Order: sequence, then structure tokens, then C-alpha cells
Amino acid sequence: AGIRIHVHQGKHDQELLPRLNEVLRGYPGRMPVSVSLEMNSGEIVQLATHRHKVSITPELRGRLDDLLGENSHSLLVSPPKATSGKSYKRSNQEN
Repeated sequence: AGIRIHVHQGKHDQELLPRLNEVLRGYPGRMPVSVSLEMNSGEIVQLATHRHKVSITPELRGRLDDLLGENSHSLLVSPPKATSGKSYKRSNQEN
């Protein structure tokens, strides 16, 4: 679980990273942040940040859209975890 931020080298200038850092610092939380950087060559570099963990809120998502443009991020979800090792059988007995 967490959030992946998409940055395109051709669309964003060098001032982006300090501004992105400022936005992320404003939403401290427990969710990890990763950055997908698309280079002008088409190569995609995946970066994981250990500095930031955020609280993913509608406000944070709106600020990312304002800074980077729409579809600038995606939510990462984890598959649900089993709560116990027990399995339950349905009873077809009539009373």
C-alpha cells in the first residue's frame, strides 16, 4: 500500500522536487511514497523514498494534481490479509 507519484522529465522543471518535498511534508503519515520518473528517452526510473511517509487524503491528492497535473499519482494497494487460518463450512442441515 502507498502512493506512487508520476513525474515526466519533459513536463516538469528542476524546481519540481523541492515543491514536491514541501507538499509531502505537509501530510505526515504511515503510507510509503514511491516516484516513477519518466525520462525524455522513454526510460522509466522507479525511486522509493525513505524520507517521506504520508497520510493519503483527498487534499494531498488534489495538491499533487495541482502541482503535477491530473493522473499524476496512483494508489498502491496490498491484497487483503487472512484474519485467521480457520475455514468455515456451510451447513446444509434442515431443522
